[in-house]
Amino acid sequence: MTWDRRYLLAGLAASALVLVRRGPAVAQGAAETAGQVEEIEGTAEAMRPGQQARRLAAGAPVYVGDVVRTGPDSSLGLKFLDDTEFDIGPQAELTIDAFVYQPARSVGDFAATVAVGAFRFVSGGVARLKDDAMRVVVPIGTIGVRGTHVAGEATREETSIALLDADDDRPTRIVLRNDAGSTVIDRPGFGTTLRSRRDRPRAAERFSDDRVRRIVDRGRFQRRLERFAQRRRRRLEELRQRGQPRRDGGREERLDRLLQRRQGGTGEQPLRAGESQPGQAQPSAAQQRREERRQQFKDEQQKRQERKEKQREAQDERQEKRRQRRDDAEERQQRSR
Repeated sequence: MTWDRRYLLAGLAASALVLVRRGPAVAQGAAETAGQVEEIEGTAEAMRPGQQARRLAAGAPVYVGDVVRTGPDSSLGLKFLDDTEFDIGPQAELTIDAFVYQPARSVGDFAATVAVGAFRFVSGGVARLKDDAMRVVVPIGTIGVRGTHVAGEATREETSIALLDADDDRPTRIVLRNDAGSTVIDRPGFGTTLRSRRDRPRAAERFSDDRVRRIVDRGRFQRRLERFAQRRRRRLEELRQRGQPRRDGGREERLDRLLQRRQGGTGEQPLRAGESQPGQAQPSAAQQRREERRQQFKDEQQKRQERKEKQREAQDERQEKRRQRRDDAEERQQRSR
């Protein structure tokens, strides 16, 4: 082979190498679809770095890298490709930092940032692949999601996070981490509030129904929460018909309480499993007795669950005190040195 031919082949190889290296750069410039707008009330827009803001409407796609903002008196419901539901309320800002979902390879990654505003999410396929595959950054730290339903609100003064019931009876849990430590929230109806990511996360405390309802109301999440509660009741009824035991203590009533109307004392509530619409045939006496026995059984389960929660609260409080004493002792040792 002559030297000229060798130089020609080397040049072609170098050119091919340059083209291969340029390929990924072109691919990275393309927008990766993460989900779409499922519901919108009012106005919302999305913007990617280096691009103009685009007005969002129902069915519009959202992409990795999008910064999504809502207007006053507005709310937005997003549905991601792994079936994660993510809602934000008025004047909120959500950034989609990362999204990958390849269930056949058990690969998934979901990262988002809520800078301000009310938010609510129900995790989907990514969170079920492995612990902390889904992460939501808020001003006070990072929420590691392990299959759950969460509502919260980030303001200039503080950020509140509440764990809600899942859409079936699967265990539900989040871990809040920041620069000062971490805390686990694994009981629906419990949450925490912090002012800064430099504050040590406190042990989860029980959030009253009114406290959670205020987050739901400010985020304008009522309609989507109603649909979620209906879906939960259907799935729980399917479990009951299959004779499968409940692992959550039979506590679907919390969502119904959150959805109670407070307009003029009308007392309008969503229907529960076994209730009938006005005008439908009334149940027979035997059906009423069965329903009463079922309700008594649920009440007993509720009481047992509440006793267990009180015991766990006491245990968490003891653990928090021991941790505080240990930290104080370590701090005194460091000062003595």
